[in-house]
Amino acid sequence: MVSPGFAPRARRALPEQLLTVAQVADALGVCRATIYKLCERGELAHVRVSNAIRFEYRHLEAFIAVRTGRNSVISPPRAGADEEVAE
Repeated sequence: MVSPGFAPRARRALPEQLLTVAQVADALGVCRATIYKLCERGELAHVRVSNAIRFEYRHLEAFIAVRTGRNSVISPPRAGADEEVAE
């Protein structure tokens, strides 16, 4: 039963897969601490899920494009490849 004043929200499409801190660090060739600092300073868009930080591909690509002045494409990781357990 739906309450009388309830209006369902439009659903936003979710990204296929979010990247972990380790995956972003590997893609950028930096250590994980650098990624945490970029997030803390607001320089790298991210999503916080409880105490975990995750990234959308488009945000990582935008971060690279701004710093290099050109478009860059990061290939998504293969399913099941080097999954990180906890941060």
